[in-house]
Amino acid sequence: DTRRVRGFHNAMGICASLVDEVSSKTSNNTGASFSADDMAQALKGSLEEGVRFAGETAAASGGFGKNGDIRIPWPDEAKQCADAMKEFGCAGLVTAVEDKLNLAAEAAAARAVEIFVRAVKDMSVTDAEAVLSGPDDAATCYLREQCTATLTGAMKPIVNDCLEECGVVLAWDAAHVGYDQIHVWNPNSEWPGTDISEYALNKAIAGLFVLVADKEKAIRLNPVSATLKIVQQVFGSFMK
Repeated sequence: DTRRVRGFHNAMGICASLVDEVSSKTSNNTGASFSADDMAQALKGSLEEGVRFAGETAAASGGFGKNGDIRIPWPDEAKQCADAMKEFGCAGLVTAVEDKLNLAAEAAAARAVEIFVRAVKDMSVTDAEAVLSGPDDAATCYLREQCTATLTGAMKPIVNDCLEECGVVLAWDAAHVGYDQIHVWNPNSEWPGTDISEYALNKAIAGLFVLVADKEKAIRLNPVSATLKIVQQVFGSFMK
């Protein structure tokens, strides 16, 4: 979405403008500078736009289903079952489960936005410094540590409701019944004891962090992110 990308880059401009003003005032020998808290607020504003972008992208129609990087597949532990079903003309049941898993993840992803934003707003100056000076995935690691438990608790009931509304449970049960019908001719594999709700929840959360990581990488690699290297230097100077 061009508007969301533009909005994200505009937010990143907060950092750029702060750095420009710091550089300008320093070069003019005014002695004026921004505090570490100012720089932390600039970073948090940029990260907030980033996590909103990730959450809203995942929640959009096709956000999971049409994104090969985060599309939720048929469970790996049931692959032999899926292969057997396809062989016996039941591929439609496999596809139905996959499609509905991704619809449920998209429906639940909207709830993640405010959880991510809250974690960013709660970031301390010390946390911000660690993110700025950390590795390429420092912000993602921070958010994963801060948000996973909250995301799991908040999204679980939503995912469960979405699984019911989207028909995932019915599709999974139908696939199980379909597999039982052909199991007589293919006794080499058993239907797994997969908890489809837990599977969907874990995959949905993992997908969100993939998007957050992609956005963080973009921040650090695109032309705007070049400014972030300066921000790291300036921010570091405040902490000395």
